[in-house]
Amino acid sequence: MGGRGKHSLSVRQLLAVRGVSSELAKRIQDTDVDGNGEISIEELVVVLQREQNATQNIRVLRKLVLLLAVSLIVLIAATAGVTYGTFFYS
Repeated sequence: MGGRGKHSLSVRQLLAVRGVSSELAKRIQDTDVDGNGEISIEELVVVLQREQNATQNIRVLRKLVLLLAVSLIVLIAATAGVTYGTFFYS
C-alpha cells in the first residue's frame, strides 16, 4: 500500500477500476482536495455532506415546482370559473 495513510484511498487505484466512467473519474479526482493522490476520510466526509445537501436541495426544488404547478392549475381554474360566471350570469 506504499506510503498511504491507514485511512485513505489511492486516487490512482480508484481510477484504475474497470468501468469507471469519465464523470465518476472527475468526481474522484475532485474529492482529492489537497491533490496528494489520496482521498482521506476527511475529504470523503466533506464530499458526502455536499452530496447529501445537494440531494436535499433537489427534494426542496421538486416540492416547490409541484407547488407552483398546482398553484398555476388552481389559478387557471379560478380564471375560467370567473369568466364562465361572468358570461353565464350576465
